[in-house]
Amino acid sequence: MSLQRIARFALAALAILALSVLVRNEHFPLTFRAGLVAFAVLSAMRPADALLAAAVAGPFSGLLAEMLGSPPFRGYESVMLAFLAGWLLHAPPVHRGAASRRVLLPATLMMALIVASVIMLGLQLHAADAAFFWKTAAGLRDAYLWTADVTGVVEGANIIIGILVLVAVVELTEHDSGLVFSLIKMMAVAAAFATALSLLLAAGIGTPSTLARQAATLSRWLVRAGIAPGDRVAIFSPNRGEMLVAEFAVMGMGATYVPIFAGYAAEQATALVKETASRLASLYKASTIVSPPPEA
Repeated sequence: MSLQRIARFALAALAILALSVLVRNEHFPLTFRAGLVAFAVLSAMRPADALLAAAVAGPFSGLLAEMLGSPPFRGYESVMLAFLAGWLLHAPPVHRGAASRRVLLPATLMMALIVASVIMLGLQLHAADAAFFWKTAAGLRDAYLWTADVTGVVEGANIIIGILVLVAVVELTEHDSGLVFSLIKMMAVAAAFATALSLLLAAGIGTPSTLARQAATLSRWLVRAGIAPGDRVAIFSPNRGEMLVAEFAVMGMGATYVPIFAGYAAEQATALVKETASRLASLYKASTIVSPPPEA
């Protein structure tokens, strides 16, 4: 097996590993999880068609998933990971064109540089606070597609995803010039759909407001996580828009909202949770984690 095939399999394994975090999580709609698996299979069998589908539906995947009752997550990234997992498993062309050969080396060097930078940042974080480093690593392992990250893994991975998508587009289009025009058409369709959807949402037509929709989605997720009417829910978060969503979600389901600012000292935050006998929800970026209250 060539070194190129080994590298493609390794990258595909990483994409599948990242997707598995979402696919095996029962808090996300089964329809969307099954759709991601089906899309990965399509990408392995017909990568060109999957690329066109991703160009149209990818930008709206997160919104569509939330409308199905999903908690917030990085939807577009999930779709592109599914595409890349399938494309990387698909047999590459026997003879690469000049364009692929020219882009492959700089793409590989750029990805290597990003990986090295993330590793160095992680080592520095580990040296500064080993406990926080391992807590962040556990969050990435269990909730990669919706958790916060200060190690640079998510940002670095997104850049690598963009580089791989570029390589895929070059590889798939250099032997099929018609695919280039089809891709441009699909992107134009996506742009038109985005414009129409924005106008409908702005006019309040077809769907509740963004705040109401997000609050309703989070309420449903809190219920599935075990929160019941009458419970006290402590939200641990810095000042940000998501706190308002959480407040409406908690009160909308009949629970009591207990705000805890993320700048509080650990002892002060713990005391508030204990005194109010609250369940705890940690809200940061797209992360929402519910756990039982600490033991008194």
